[in-house]
Amino acid sequence: MFDLDAFLRSLILRLRTTHAAYFPFFETLYNTGCRYDDLLFSRWTITVNSTLTLKPCKYNNIRTFNFHDVNPFFISYLLTGSSAFFPIPYSTLVRSFQFNAGAILKTEKNKNLLLHAFRHNYAKALKLSGLTDSQIQIQLGEKHLSSAMQYIYSNISI
Repeated sequence: MFDLDAFLRSLILRLRTTHAAYFPFFETLYNTGCRYDDLLFSRWTITVNSTLTLKPCKYNNIRTFNFHDVNPFFISYLLTGSSAFFPIPYSTLVRSFQFNAGAILKTEKNKNLLLHAFRHNYAKALKLSGLTDSQIQIQLGEKHLSSAMQYIYSNISI
């Protein structure tokens, strides 16, 4: 069986050396399961108790993260509104993902999976940690349980 988590962790380690400017973005995707748009274009709020609140671009629910889940360079971007790293065009990140992955990930419906692989992996990790499907739905910020279940139970392969 394909180990998506090991695949993504090794991809992130490669990115640290091959595309260091993109590393903070990919690490934050891995640790939060956010979508590209949510990460770069949503309304983030930083609270005094070391949490970040995200109001997603889509019609999904608000999500909350601990500071340690988000790369410090990305937090710097949120605080100042500017950084040498962000925003990175989606097409550039996809090319970096493909270059470093060395493989194309596919869903069971034979659909290519690129940056969204991080969201699938995050949902699966939450399930392995013992969260219920409903708790994962909330953590992903999904309005509908069926949407969250697609992430939790999808089969990813190379």
